[in-house]
Amino acid sequence: MARLVVGRLVIGPGSELTTEQANGVKALLHDEPGDLAARQFTQDAEWLTRWGTTDDERMLGVVLAALAAETSVKQALEQRCPDSMRPLLGAVLDHRNLPLSIHALFDGPAKGALGVSLRESDRRLWSAAGKLFTARNKYVHSLDIQSREEAIEHAETAGALLAWLAVAATQTSVDNVLPG
Repeated sequence: MARLVVGRLVIGPGSELTTEQANGVKALLHDEPGDLAARQFTQDAEWLTRWGTTDDERMLGVVLAALAAETSVKQALEQRCPDSMRPLLGAVLDHRNLPLSIHALFDGPAKGALGVSLRESDRRLWSAAGKLFTARNKYVHSLDIQSREEAIEHAETAGALLAWLAVAATQTSVDNVLPG
């Protein structure tokens, strides 16, 4: 019996999917590996923050949400960065050379590589992203626990950040088209 496991969805003999579910599975299977991992982290984060039975499970969801957002922004920047800016991007992404918060990657570096800044385009999501990364850091460094409601908001923020990046990565700015 063949089974396909995508996220928490198990597809096997006798499984019936709606068209929307089938299209979602198809999209997941055609994504780049990094995209699939980020989506999986986000799905797991949403599940853990909603259904986790311990503070640690809930906070693992927050850590996974932040990880999904971090890997996604770095991947988007690397994929869309103009060749003339690659050395600078390499320095920015190498935290040993230039300490820059993950949150900040959604601003200046995103504007340079994607042509749009989260801070400029969606202040509410920008603020929520800051709260997500702060919550992750507070838990990782001092075991500061968030409420279930806050943790759920952080997981939802990660999903919104992935959606924002997907749209931003498909837009081309004039700066990315004109020769340097």
